[in-house]
Amino acid sequence: MKLRRTTQCAKCPWRKDVNPHDSAEGVHCVGWLHHQLGDGNNVRLRVVMGACENLGRLRLKGEQHAHFEDTLPKGTRKD
Repeated sequence: MKLRRTTQCAKCPWRKDVNPHDSAEGVHCVGWLHHQLGDGNNVRLRVVMGACENLGRLRLKGEQHAHFEDTLPKGTRKD
């Protein structure tokens, strides 16, 4: 298995410098994938991604949100 995208897109809501009202570009979200493999502790995804040939090529751009709730537009979060 190989990821089609390994670099975080310009409109990824996991980036702190992005307006979460803007939608990300198709395929899959590199920011979400990175979070789930790390702090998100998605064990099943970790097992599946063990077979990924280019997982080590994931690249993030800038500061990232620590929690999913931080990626939601203000007013939709449970603050």
